[in-house]
Amino acid sequence: MNSVPCWLLTDPSGASLIEGRMWRRWGRSVTHREAGPVIAGYACDSPHLPYLLDPIHDRLGVTARLWLAEVPAPLHLDPNRIRGAAWTTWDEWERPAWVAGVADVRVRLRLALMASAEAHPHPSFRARLRNLPVADLKTAAVRLEKICADAAALIGRAPQAICLAAMAVRLAARRESGEPDLADIPARKYPLHAWYAAMAAACACTDLSPLADAAVRQECGRAMSAAVTMEATV
Repeated sequence: MNSVPCWLLTDPSGASLIEGRMWRRWGRSVTHREAGPVIAGYACDSPHLPYLLDPIHDRLGVTARLWLAEVPAPLHLDPNRIRGAAWTTWDEWERPAWVAGVADVRVRLRLALMASAEAHPHPSFRARLRNLPVADLKTAAVRLEKICADAAALIGRAPQAICLAAMAVRLAARRESGEPDLADIPARKYPLHAWYAAMAAACACTDLSPLADAAVRQECGRAMSAAVTMEATV
């Protein structure tokens, strides 16, 4: 097994689409080999992260199933996403309780804020982003717009990750108030704010595992997070 756990998301039936044209069904101790590194998944310590990034990758939705996998010689696409020619799914992992639950929106936005904080060089801005409350989404959207304006005034422009996080919060606030989601392809499986939140996190170009776990702890409580944290021996 790789030193960093590998994860594969599948649809509810246990199948995944390879290169947009081939379906493969997975299960316990199932191996598939393809001609080239075309099977995509995740290499990260956090089992939360695949669900948080799914809106910008496979878009399988909140009913996706998560599998702990082994991938010989994976090709790293970014700090968290990998491809491989051969995957073995060893066991199914329990879906985190926050997914599709009452904390779903807050966890996704919290990751976006924590990750976008990494994109700003000034400590005070990083603190403002990390600690921004999201219980009141309308207020959070206004405060985040101010952070974007202040960042632009300080360094000439607001980093893209912060702008994407601001858009995620704004869209979540619109949806909470009953306004319809903007029509877009990414919204087929997720509300559009989930796509922007995942994009904000990905734009930080950093290891998102500790941030994903921290987002769950902060928005859901330490007890729930501990129940789904992978043991170091896995």
